[in-house]
Amino acid sequence: MRTTSSFATGADQLKPAKKTRNRVPPPQRERILQKHVTGKSIIAISKEEHRNRETVSKIVHGPEMQNLVREMRERLFGLAPDAISAVEHALAEQKDGRLAFQLLSSIGVIPSPEEKALLIVQQTETVTDEDAGVKKIMANFINIIIERGKIYGCPMPELEEGLKEVGGRINYETGKIEPLKKKTAT
Repeated sequence: MRTTSSFATGADQLKPAKKTRNRVPPPQRERILQKHVTGKSIIAISKEEHRNRETVSKIVHGPEMQNLVREMRERLFGLAPDAISAVEHALAEQKDGRLAFQLLSSIGVIPSPEEKALLIVQQTETVTDEDAGVKKIMANFINIIIERGKIYGCPMPELEEGLKEVGGRINYETGKIEPLKKKTAT
């Protein structure tokens, strides 16, 4: 003989203790949504409608608002072909320079002020790197000239004259550039 308990059969079917109620009347819910769409803050709406901020927040972030936003986006996307045609007309027929500038700026062709500053810094670094590279090449070139002069015993009066002007001289024994020794008064 098999016994079944009423507890075992009802365990699979959970029923909520209470039916969830919506205590905010529909007209007030609509007003709250409209105020939020116009840009009012949740705090301001809660003061005007005499509702708790959490209640207003639940309404504003609830499925009604999500549906409204989705519908508005669909309408906006539906306007995209007309907007593109209007921009094409304004650019091609009316030669609207401000619109052209705004369009180029918004698609990233015209750099923002931050991007301009970054480009200037990068260009400065490039110039500095190039100058350092040129100086390194010149130093190597001078070292080669001095080494060849040392090996072949050829004096280089032009190079020596230029070095004297900047306070240096060539030591042919070591093959290095040295500073000129200052004469001391006796």
